[in-house]
Amino acid sequence: MNFIKRFIVLFIVLMVVCSISCENPFLIEITDMYTVSFETDCPQTIESYRTKCVEKIQAVQKTGATFEGWYTNASFTGACVSFPYEVKKDTTFYAKWSKRY
Repeated sequence: MNFIKRFIVLFIVLMVVCSISCENPFLIEITDMYTVSFETDCPQTIESYRTKCVEKIQAVQKTGATFEGWYTNASFTGACVSFPYEVKKDTTFYAKWSKRY
């Protein structure tokens, strides 16, 4: 009987941990928090994180290049992103650079 009680307690603890996990799809859906990633194309990296609004992105630099802005697509089409930016799905921001002469 003691084994069954321990198993039930362990099961309940495991279920609680899983239900509050940042990777829980239900929790993500009700909190509107999505993963934001960054492709900097420079030596600096920016860690991904979960949020519902990106207020600003830390400045990045690339030798011999001028930063043109952040885009939500790798082909840099459309307008660059302005901040604050409301995140409505998992999003990757791409840094656009132009050669400096």
